[in-house]
Amino acid sequence: MPEDHNREANKPSVPILALLRSRHALDALSRKSWIRERTTIAVNSVDMVEGTWLIREESGVRHRSEQGHAELFEINDRWYGVEGAPQSSGSHRLYPVRGEGLIELSRAEFKALPILIHFNGLALECEKQFAHDPRIATPTVEKALRVYELRRNG
Repeated sequence: MPEDHNREANKPSVPILALLRSRHALDALSRKSWIRERTTIAVNSVDMVEGTWLIREESGVRHRSEQGHAELFEINDRWYGVEGAPQSSGSHRLYPVRGEGLIELSRAEFKALPILIHFNGLALECEKQFAHDPRIATPTVEKALRVYELRRNG
């Protein structure tokens, strides 16, 4: 296949205007972070700016849409989605989906993680806060604690 055809096949159908948002970076999480039903975060070693530029330069492999993702691109063993449908006039921001260095969290896991970060790990205050939300059960806290350790250990 000629190189020009590959570039055209991997070209985003909409302009990618914004860099991957810092809300997906593990170091950027705080108690004020916006919580969605499912959120994928990137460990510190993932260069999301590079991923954005590679997709803009049509270096990523474009994949068919799946499970509500408008468009998917694969770069460096990581998959990224594009926010907004091609015909919309939205921002068309990128977000991490899955792959090396990316961790998908449920709403409860994502809610528990900033609390652990705020209190520097599992402390009595964390447990008091978790007790107020029945969705934050032991397995949820265990996963959030594993992700917290990744953040703490860099």
